[in-house]
Amino acid sequence: LGGYAASAPSVSLIEDLVKSCGVDARESKTLATKIQKACVDFNVGGAGRSGHILQIFMKRHLVDKYAYGSFPMGVPDPSRKPLSTHLNSPGPIVGQVRMVVHPSAFLRASRTRVYCYSADPTYHTKRKELQQALTDLLAPALGSDEARARAAKGIFGAELPAWYSTM
Repeated sequence: LGGYAASAPSVSLIEDLVKSCGVDARESKTLATKIQKACVDFNVGGAGRSGHILQIFMKRHLVDKYAYGSFPMGVPDPSRKPLSTHLNSPGPIVGQVRMVVHPSAFLRASRTRVYCYSADPTYHTKRKELQQALTDLLAPALGSDEARARAAKGIFGAELPAWYSTM
């Protein structure tokens, strides 16, 4: 079985992401290279067994705001609009769903929960190590309340939402 193929993000894409989080241009290239190396070291997208499951749980009242029923490749499926009605029906529940990963929902654990599983046992067992390596690499950009607020301003367009908290 094969799914949709996606390549690893380029160093320039990672660099742009960390720049938007307030890392200065000089340091962003070095940090992006280190992040990509960590992904290679932990076999992200490597030669192991392919396949991942990403489970996203979202509060019901948010489903229609951030998700939609779709055909393959994200083409909207109007027969399942609104999606909440389709999901609450007696079934069968069929088809694909796409989600808009908006920070106002995904940065708040009270709204969404995300779980990941991998078919590659080596990668799956090292996921926590990879997350720690990435946390350590990102500490200068996200390791303090001030740094997290700066990164959030970059994500939200210079204005922090009223609900924002560094906790």
